[in-house]
Amino acid sequence: MAAESGPDDVLPPGVEDATSDPESSRFVGEHAGVSYFLTKHIDPASGAPGYCLVISNPPDGAASSCASDVNATRLWVSSSETGSARVVVADDIIPDGWTKLGDFLIVNPDK
Repeated sequence: MAAESGPDDVLPPGVEDATSDPESSRFVGEHAGVSYFLTKHIDPASGAPGYCLVISNPPDGAASSCASDVNATRLWVSSSETGSARVVVADDIIPDGWTKLGDFLIVNPDK
């Protein structure tokens, strides 16, 4: 999130979350036609900072999940249109059927 954003980091139209900062979005990766993004988030109730995990699977749909967790280690999102994604730490075991994208995200477009 520290790097400058580029054209690939822009969220697709219609996938913004009301509590996330679309200007902070970063493209994490793509797998099986599904794109994964991370954005900054401020919890509206507590004001605590955190992150949102956003999944886009055009034209089937999009899903997002936000958490007030500065390490984002509790983020998990899943829907029938997008599959599932979750943030992991380096030593987490990757379950069968999941694919690791980058350093901190595992995805399963079929779950």
